[in-house]
Amino acid sequence: MKTRYTLRAIALAGVSLLPLAAFAAEDDAANKPLIEGDMSVGGYWQSSNNPVYGRYNGFIDQGFGMLGSFDLKSRDAWNSQGTQYFEATGRNLDFSDSYNAPEAEVNAKFGQQGTWGAHVDYDAITYTGNSIYTPYTGSGSLVNGLLPYGGAGINSRGSIFSTTYVSNPSALASVLALTPTETRRDIIDGGANFRVGAWSYDIDLRHEHKAGTMEQTVDASFSGTPFAQPIDYDFDRYRASAAYSTRQLQAQFAYTYSRFTDNFANSAFNVTYFTSPPTPTNALYQAQGAYSLPPSNDAHYFTGALGYNITPSTRISGNFRYGLELQDATMAPATFSTPTQFSSLTAGGGYNLLASNPLSLDGKAQVYGVTTQLSSNPIEDLDLQANYRLDGRDAETPTYAIAGFHGTDGAISPNASYSYPQSWLKQNASLEAGYRLLRESNTKIIVGYGYDDVDRSIAQVGRSSSSTLSAKVTSAPLTDLNGQVGYEHTNRSGVVNIGLPWQALGGSPEPSLAYYQAPMTSDGAKLRLDYTPNQDTSVGVFGKFTQDHYHNPGYNPLTGAGYTGTSMDRNITAGPDASYRLNQDVSLHAFYTFERIFFANNGNGAGPTTNPPGLGHYTAATTDDVHSVGLSGDWKATDRLKLSAGYTFYYGDVSYYLYNGVIAPTTTQSYQNVADLPNVNSSMHSIKLNAEYKLTSTMSVWGGYSYDMFKDSDWAYSWPAVPVGGYSTMTTGVMSPNYVVHTVFSGVTLKF
Repeated sequence: MKTRYTLRAIALAGVSLLPLAAFAAEDDAANKPLIEGDMSVGGYWQSSNNPVYGRYNGFIDQGFGMLGSFDLKSRDAWNSQGTQYFEATGRNLDFSDSYNAPEAEVNAKFGQQGTWGAHVDYDAITYTGNSIYTPYTGSGSLVNGLLPYGGAGINSRGSIFSTTYVSNPSALASVLALTPTETRRDIIDGGANFRVGAWSYDIDLRHEHKAGTMEQTVDASFSGTPFAQPIDYDFDRYRASAAYSTRQLQAQFAYTYSRFTDNFANSAFNVTYFTSPPTPTNALYQAQGAYSLPPSNDAHYFTGALGYNITPSTRISGNFRYGLELQDATMAPATFSTPTQFSSLTAGGGYNLLASNPLSLDGKAQVYGVTTQLSSNPIEDLDLQANYRLDGRDAETPTYAIAGFHGTDGAISPNASYSYPQSWLKQNASLEAGYRLLRESNTKIIVGYGYDDVDRSIAQVGRSSSSTLSAKVTSAPLTDLNGQVGYEHTNRSGVVNIGLPWQALGGSPEPSLAYYQAPMTSDGAKLRLDYTPNQDTSVGVFGKFTQDHYHNPGYNPLTGAGYTGTSMDRNITAGPDASYRLNQDVSLHAFYTFERIFFANNGNGAGPTTNPPGLGHYTAATTDDVHSVGLSGDWKATDRLKLSAGYTFYYGDVSYYLYNGVIAPTTTQSYQNVADLPNVNSSMHSIKLNAEYKLTSTMSVWGGYSYDMFKDSDWAYSWPAVPVGGYSTMTTGVMSPNYVVHTVFSGVTLKF
């Protein structure tokens, strides 16, 4: 998506003011404002087109481009008794033909120090997604002569009794189109503040526009059909606050209004999906479904904060929040809408069920929260702190039913689901005490206890409670050595009603238990040591370990009895970090980080039993290892020449272990015939070289080179959009994201 904006004119106008500012800076008369700043303009060349390399920075095109930046600061002279100021900055201003500042940032603020101020900010954020194979173009029309069934349009429903046929899977592959997905956000924020006595007031307005497409999939046969979902959003926020501050009392009150608007013409986007035939000799047929888009909504929030110094060593503080969240957008149109089409749904009552639904959601939720904190230093070496937090949500959206047809592999079956909006109340209370044991080494021990209580409606675990014990020791036993070590243990219990959410939705109970709700025990430890023998050397070592065990009800590791779900996960992060200054002109830095993420899942695909299930149980585990290495250095070769270089290397590996340890009465069970998936590894190399040469006291030239390489061995990228000779799977057809990109850049900076 290559859209031009007026930012170029804004940036160039700002740059054009710089010579005037430089001229003003030459006037050294007393009481004149002081003006300083710099301006940079440069060019770059990129060796190849690659959307993955430019996914977050906007640089996806091969060829030449121009970038610019500026800084401008102005303030009253120190002897003028004035306090006025002005600052303006611009970053990543792209003057190339293909893009206008894809990641630009322009900021300006001005005012009178301590009395009033104002600011205006602009930010552009781009995202380049994958190019996917889909029956839709980016504008939403069907490709290569495909026709929607029953006269359905992009935003209008059709009839189930008319279809458009594709003769075979190979023909289906030939009609799909390669469609790019990408988005751009443009954000403008402005506000002002002023102070009167002990009171200060602040207002802020923010507008954000996001446009483009995103990769999405409709749930159907062939493992789903990809399409480019249209995006045309506006997000507006208004905030007004008032604050009062004295040495003893501080208070703030604020009101925030937010509005999200989906500018698409309808609340849904009709997407095509393909169903496989009952037999290989039958033709594939295409159907159409209404895919609901994010609905427009708005919200009101009232917040407040209060802090009071009871004594010089004791302080109490807290805040509150109340919000009203509203959503009354039109419901997505039913794909099939006549009484005849619904006559057989749910034993003949399907159409009446659908008709009872509102035309719009009439959604409403009240959210509220309170936090309080009491901190005290009753004696010189003792610190105490107590906290309480409450977070609640009362959903008042009406319960409603959704009825419709769901087609799978050519079979049309009726179903109905119900919406039960979830409410919750979360509370947390904690106590922490810190005592300095040894003053000469500043050795301090900190112990704490926390209690969490969560009450959810329509959840697998409706009510759960957690207790957490923690201890930490910080110390500087040597003049050049300081460190800290900590340990934390958590135990979470709860009443499991695993089938409740699925039954509420009209489906059968699902035996899988979500790990973030399951009863569990968790242990974690942290370590940090820093050694600084002199001002030129610094060495640090850090480590973090966490391990969670989830207690699925009735689970037996020998028999497999119990619910399916995550049984354990483990995370490890560790590594050294070192800096060394060889002399006043040369400095070096190096680091290494190791990360491991491990998940183990157990189950049998059934509810809890006391005897081994007929198909046995399985264990499916994944291990992710990531290695990060970095080396960098700076060299001041002469008073005019500065050089820097850096190298970063990342390597990641994912290992799969599937269905190991199966217990089954025979050796022919499917659980025992499944092989592990191939390992997936990826690596990235990045080399940066930079040089800056000072021509004069106000002018510098700079340049550099970067090499970036990424390689991913994921076997999933080898799948075509529709596999030849088969018709059971359709993918997006995304190619491997591997790239090698060379970039050369240079420019000039003027200071004034």
